[in-house]
Formats: sequence, C-alpha cells, structure tokens
Amino acid sequence: MATYTPSIPTPSPSIAPPPPSQTHAVAPMEDSLAQYEEQYEDYGQYEDQSYAGGLDTSMAGAEGNKGAVVHTTSLQELDDQISAMMRKSVDQFGAKCWECLNCGKTCVGKNDIARHVESTHIDSPGISCHLCGKISKTRNALRNHVYSVHNVKQAF
Repeated sequence: MATYTPSIPTPSPSIAPPPPSQTHAVAPMEDSLAQYEEQYEDYGQYEDQSYAGGLDTSMAGAEGNKGAVVHTTSLQELDDQISAMMRKSVDQFGAKCWECLNCGKTCVGKNDIARHVESTHIDSPGISCHLCGKISKTRNALRNHVYSVHNVKQAF
C-alpha cells in the first residue's frame, strides 16, 4: 500500500534579491578611513611660552563696539536722546523708512529703529522691574522680563 504525502507549496518571496551586478562591495574599514586622516602642524615652538596675564573681565574695552555711546539717566532723557539719533529717510528703492544717524541702519518701523538705537548706541544704567527689582538694560528687555517672568503684559 502506497502512502500519500501531501506536498506543501513553498511561498515565493515577494521581493526578489537584486541581481549580482547591483550589489555593492563593502570596503574594509581601514582602507576607507585612510583618506580622512588629519594632518597636524607642529606647534612645538609654543610649548615653552606661558600666558602670565589674567583674563580681563571688566568689559572696559567693550564700549568701543557701540560707536558713539550716549549715557542717560531718566526715561524722558532716554526718549529725547533716541529721537535725536534717528530721522525719517528714504531707502535706495524710494520707500519711506527710519534711519539711525549713528550707524546708518534703516528700518521701516519707528519703534524698530528706536529699539536699535536704545540697545546699541545708548548706555543706560538700566531700568528696574517694579515687581522684583531686576535691572534690565533696555525697556524692551524689561518688557520681555515682566511678561515672561511675572506673566504681566504691560506697555513701557
């Protein structure tokens, strides 16, 4: 008597492997990295030198970054000095704008150029927060502080 053995079909793969011409050979790691070796110059002539000076953290020379810095004390004086350092102008395309008289920067909005003048060209002792006493360099910085720390939206 013959025994019956059912044949089970083998599923064919849905994605065929790429033909041998499309396979990529992997280069050994040592050979592929050889082209990226770094070359360093000899800095041996600096080995015997030492830095005897300390780091100047006084920021005394930083005022040179600002051009003509104006010192101010009161908010009215601050407004007057900002106004004196900006003017209405026309840009190279004929559009109306505001110009900083100190550095020539132009902005479309008057408030934008006033913020620029205050933060760049005026040295203020700072404006204190009426809620916590923190000193901010500009009115815009104080406005951002009051809103972000105290969650109060106020006009300054």
